[in-house]
Amino acid sequence: MVNALAAHIEVHRWPKVDLHCHLEGAIRPTTVLDLYRKNGGVYKNATLEELLPLIQVTGNERSLFDFLAKFKTILPAIKTQLDIMRIAQEVTMDAYNDGVRYLELRYSPHLLRNSTGLDVQDVVDAVTIGVRLAMQQVEIHVEQIFIVPQFAGPQVGEEMLQLALDNRAHGVQALDLAGDIRHIGMEAYTAVFHQAYEAGLGITVHAGEAAPAESVRMAVEDLHATRIGHGIRSIEDENVISLLRERDVLLEVCVTSNLQTRVASSIETHPIRKLIEAGVRVSVNTDDPGISNITLSDEYNLLMQEKDFDFSLFNALNRDALNAAFTNDERKAALQPVFV
Repeated sequence: MVNALAAHIEVHRWPKVDLHCHLEGAIRPTTVLDLYRKNGGVYKNATLEELLPLIQVTGNERSLFDFLAKFKTILPAIKTQLDIMRIAQEVTMDAYNDGVRYLELRYSPHLLRNSTGLDVQDVVDAVTIGVRLAMQQVEIHVEQIFIVPQFAGPQVGEEMLQLALDNRAHGVQALDLAGDIRHIGMEAYTAVFHQAYEAGLGITVHAGEAAPAESVRMAVEDLHATRIGHGIRSIEDENVISLLRERDVLLEVCVTSNLQTRVASSIETHPIRKLIEAGVRVSVNTDDPGISNITLSDEYNLLMQEKDFDFSLFNALNRDALNAAFTNDERKAALQPVFV
């Protein structure tokens, strides 16, 4: 017990990179409760115990879509710019306190507009201020990624692209395609992501999670993705594995999330080790730490216990993550010595 605690404390202190963290999925449960009590709504009088099963995994989720349903309770709690500023600052501080020194926060200005009634630029301004407040307090660097919800349609994609271009000076570096894949196919977004690529934005796409390996191929070849959110089903197709190696594409792997969404049936069968052995670059990330009730240190501990990862391997993965990060070369060079 003492040795396990000591190991956890040591991992907690290790410097880390988190490339795949959803702002809306990283909110503290106590903050969700506090916002409902402040802003009103269906759960204004709920206790934390009553709210938790609606915003965190219970173990009864059977699919990615059950997991995503948690956002239906989280998002309505958020109503004002101050709420968003608070969330962005807290999420950044929580990451720093877990050893993260470089963080990429992704979020959907479109969905936050829908829940708050704010203009999308007001949403971005609030996130930017919250992040900067945290960065003024502690040594962490944060960049932003805008999510295009796949169900929202190409018109929203065009809007998010322009919003990203308008806010590059504020740390918005990339576009992501994510969300419910059942209604609008990835091919509908080819033009939007080609424009993003031509404009020099970074591109990451959720693929190879609920969708098969073919979605990873489409993301890389048709949407210009240099990183893939999750992507673990790439292991099902050797041609996709070869493509990832040839294009030097990095997979943003989120192990606990994959287990909770049933994308991976068990930690024993999770393919992260096989992907590394196949020569694919991967990083270890949190995904939605508030919903999953985890930290990045928890992910490291899980992989050490179950997949025989060690400090040296994590450092190598973090160096790869930093090389694939959506930030400038000067920032990368400044951070590389942290992961020697």
